[in-house]
Amino acid sequence: MNQQNLVLVGAPRSGTTLCCWLLNRLPGVLALHEPIRPARFLSEDEGPALAARRLEHLFKRSRRTVDERGVVFTKQSAGAIPSDPYERSIREGGVRRQLSGEEWSEIPVDRERLGEGYHLVVKDIGTLPALLPLIRKSFPCYTIVRNPLATLASWNSVNHPVREGHSFGAERHDPLLAQRLSGIEDRHERQVVLLGWFFKRFVSCLPKEHILRYEDLITSGGASSPAWCRRQRHCERISRSEVAITTHWPARMHSSWDECCSTSKMLRSGVFTARGRSGIFSPVCRKTPGPEGTVTPGRAGRHAASWT
Repeated sequence: MNQQNLVLVGAPRSGTTLCCWLLNRLPGVLALHEPIRPARFLSEDEGPALAARRLEHLFKRSRRTVDERGVVFTKQSAGAIPSDPYERSIREGGVRRQLSGEEWSEIPVDRERLGEGYHLVVKDIGTLPALLPLIRKSFPCYTIVRNPLATLASWNSVNHPVREGHSFGAERHDPLLAQRLSGIEDRHERQVVLLGWFFKRFVSCLPKEHILRYEDLITSGGASSPAWCRRQRHCERISRSEVAITTHWPARMHSSWDECCSTSKMLRSGVFTARGRSGIFSPVCRKTPGPEGTVTPGRAGRHAASWT
């Protein structure tokens, strides 16, 4: 297993893009923002068995273009990987739209910052989570998880397929998930089922030390923890009544929500601690290098509910 080629997966709107942005501010690290096009990664004839080989080819191709031409292929906006792929302002209809000009293309890479033997991270939020059982033995895989209620709230605020309770990459490579979601009419219930699928995937496929918390990513972005973080150290229970009050979901969704939360309880059972974390993700969970890389509660953490 090549320890310099790493995979970062997560449910949409869980902080994976922010993590890429932070990793790209570290020396010796290059993090790619969703370079995989779901429809082109694996054809239906090839099947998922070739997933690890295809991913290895992606890593080799990316390193080759960096070495030979000083560029890399990734999803980008304005020639760079953003910290958030969505606009801050809310458009008509109550949703945030993707940044204008976000597309797949080549962007320049600072080879001097990378140096020799750099780490290359490929981030994906649909295809690779579905293929995680097949690639985890070939690549070091990590994930970022977020408070499920905050994640669902974010899903409903952006013009992304998860707003309708779908993930094209995940459903394309997991027919059982696609079949289950197709049988659910209510989009909110589809969302809960889909988020539960992500949680189960991560718990069943990844070791505890490879599961990172979005809330830790935010609150440890500076040299000291802000006051609002210190006040929220105890577990904030996410109950069915909170869901009903917040989103007015029908009572028949309670079983799906319970199923989702049963997995999230495993995720918040003490495995997500920044202490003792090894590898290139440890600086991101402890302290961001330099004032420009500092993440403050006012920027991203004000909506991050505590669930530890």
